[in-house]
Amino acid sequence: MVDTTGRPNVGVTARTLRHYDDIGLLPTSEVGADGYRYYDRGQLLRLQHILLLRELGVDLATNRAVVDEQRNPAETQRAHHRRLLDERERLDRLAHTVTVTIECNPLQELSTQAH
Repeated sequence: MVDTTGRPNVGVTARTLRHYDDIGLLPTSEVGADGYRYYDRGQLLRLQHILLLRELGVDLATNRAVVDEQRNPAETQRAHHRRLLDERERLDRLAHTVTVTIECNPLQELSTQAH
């Protein structure tokens, strides 16, 4: 068992762990008399999966569904990776459009010359 004093090793605060417990995302194995929450190895692996999904932008409700259903973590990661690549492509197109607009906007040049 690992207690919440080990949280720097997993990169989450005690408050986050309490929240995950409260919403049923990461129930504790045990709460000691000292108030510390204790986690077994399986829960720490679950936490790592939760943190990866969170980093990929997965909301907590979807995150819970994924980890509860024991979906294939690799397939989940591939799907989110594809979404991230699609989002990056969309943002690149948008940035290009803004760049072209800035470079080709004669009204902006007139506006700056007037001041």
